[in-house]
Amino acid sequence: MDGAHLKGIYKVTILHAIAMDGNNQILPIGYGICPKETTDSWTWFLEKLNECIGDLEGLTLLTDKATSIAKLVRAYKTIEFEQYWGRLYTLRPDVAVYLSQIPCDIWTRSHFPTMMYDYLTQTA
Repeated sequence: MDGAHLKGIYKVTILHAIAMDGNNQILPIGYGICPKETTDSWTWFLEKLNECIGDLEGLTLLTDKATSIAKLVRAYKTIEFEQYWGRLYTLRPDVAVYLSQIPCDIWTRSHFPTMMYDYLTQTA
């Protein structure tokens, strides 16, 4: 997933998601046009994407680490994490329940026992 910023007469951002099939061929999944790349526009895009493709087992989403969608995992302090966690739990309780099954020290900076150095990952 990424955003492409148009610079011509129409100054908008196209958010897009692509997939790779078993033959390493790239397939477009969806796109959305928004005024600019923000947390709200990514939330809207991901909700619409979820409406279209549903919850797929084994689905992995990769991004270019856009700051507008990285706030929860990049919170430095636990109090900051708790604020984002509360917002997520209100907006998407199903996602919050899913994430609560994964130890926070694996996927959040605020709970990680040492420095993460901007490398975020989840082990199976």
